[in-house]
Amino acid sequence: MRIFLWILLVVGIVLVVGCSTKKKDDKPGPLTTKCVPPGGDYMNGSSVNVTLTAFKKNMVISGATIHYGIDNPAAGLTAIDTVSFTIGPASDKTITVYYWSEWTDPNTGVTEKENGGVPKEAKFVFKPDWLAPTVSISPSGGKYEKRSDVNPITVSAQDGHSNVTLYYRTQSDGGGWSSWQSVGGSAKTASTQLTWQDSVMVFEVEAYAQDAIGNKSGTASAKYEIDLTLMAKKVMELINEKRAQQNPPLQALSWDNDLANACKTHAEQLAADPINGSKYSPGDAGADGKKLSDRTGYSVAYGGKGSKTAEDIFNLWWNNAGIRDMMLDKNSATTKFGCGFETKYWIWIAAQR
Repeated sequence: MRIFLWILLVVGIVLVVGCSTKKKDDKPGPLTTKCVPPGGDYMNGSSVNVTLTAFKKNMVISGATIHYGIDNPAAGLTAIDTVSFTIGPASDKTITVYYWSEWTDPNTGVTEKENGGVPKEAKFVFKPDWLAPTVSISPSGGKYEKRSDVNPITVSAQDGHSNVTLYYRTQSDGGGWSSWQSVGGSAKTASTQLTWQDSVMVFEVEAYAQDAIGNKSGTASAKYEIDLTLMAKKVMELINEKRAQQNPPLQALSWDNDLANACKTHAEQLAADPINGSKYSPGDAGADGKKLSDRTGYSVAYGGKGSKTAEDIFNLWWNNAGIRDMMLDKNSATTKFGCGFETKYWIWIAAQR
């Protein structure tokens, strides 16, 4: 019997604590009024839709009285639970919304005044356009295999509130910036298209914009470079296409970094020779006195000069019967390929092994 009574006593305590905890969780939070938007900066001539809503414990409640005024805390305007209104259009001024709420608990009859009845403030500042235009350059800068992957380059500017003028300049191979050019000025957008010329290895663009109010953007920039490795590897791809078309098809060549580096070094040394780029053969000695065979071993090697794209140098070699036979070397042991070039005289060296 005593055990049973102790059990009842413990259960009773748990129930009391549980009920007490639940009542604590359900206790209403403080009364608050939210203003949406909460104020901020706005363009001259614009209007703002404002909503005031009374909350208690982050829940919309029923029967709350909202007191509010526009530029007058004692305006005496009231609404129940929520109210929406428009301020503006306005220019060169600050409009202040004053607001607070009160609510009477229907269970206790106790009235709660938010912040003791002292109004809160939301300031809406109307002023001239202060936002700068935005500028973009597309596609983004980087390393590319060929210029057609980039061209045309689009430079553009836009402004949400007034007419905009776009300013831009370019630089080719580090030879100095052009003078600033401009387009636009009669609309909220402006753009131009630029071309990365075939003779240029590195092409740079800078641009900024200014709106009719005088707000100026930062300077956007993009740098475009030919990826020399991708360009050299393209030669191998073109050779392999021809090898695959033979009857029977020839084994595809694979890229050899060591062979490619030796070819590139030889091309650069040939360009550095005092005779000003007259040499472009693997068998010619470079400025350091070395031939390609002194730099690496190979089965066949060939050179060329003047072509500025992988397609052009391939066509130059393919149309030479002797070099074409080297490209189509049937020796099954010849599986590696390397190619390198320099861009002063455009001397190309390629080798297979």
